[in-house]
Amino acid sequence: MVNGKNGQILVIKKFAPLIFSVAILSLLFVTFWQRGPGTQFSETVRQMEVDMDIQDFSLVQGKDGRPTWKLISESAGYLKGEDVFILKKPVITYYSQDDSLPLIVEASEGRAFQQENRIDLWPDVQSVYNEITVNSREATYFGEENSILLKNDVVFRGNNMLLKSPEARIMLDEEKMTASGGVKTFLR
Repeated sequence: MVNGKNGQILVIKKFAPLIFSVAILSLLFVTFWQRGPGTQFSETVRQMEVDMDIQDFSLVQGKDGRPTWKLISESAGYLKGEDVFILKKPVITYYSQDDSLPLIVEASEGRAFQQENRIDLWPDVQSVYNEITVNSREATYFGEENSILLKNDVVFRGNNMLLKSPEARIMLDEEKMTASGGVKTFLR
């Protein structure tokens, strides 16, 4: 039995490495328990309750054995009750019927509504077709019409021209774009 002040110091010196080791292991455990190893959750899951979190999401729709469009997203969250995919950095490629150049539309955020055959994109939409680039703050693909509605600060650039419009529609089957509502055109 150890008595007195010197005995207490001896016990502390004897168990100090053990106490220090337990403290370090606890710190490491807490740190790595939060960050991995294991499943890494996307920002989509952190922001909302989703039923499924999907990395490298891909969805293809076709007709007569040919793809009509292909959607690729960095990640997606699926809400089963709403039957909607919440998209992170979606890129949609629309294929023409005559195998000409595809239309590519991308944005930072999006939602794909399966039952409605609709895809909403925002806030920094960029569409590229041939030599024309179209930017807007919002875009909606309507599958029934096979069209895209662009809204809020729509700007067409290409072929030595700049066109600004509050709204524009791309008719995919006809490969035609129309702008409406106070169109301003600038030629270079």
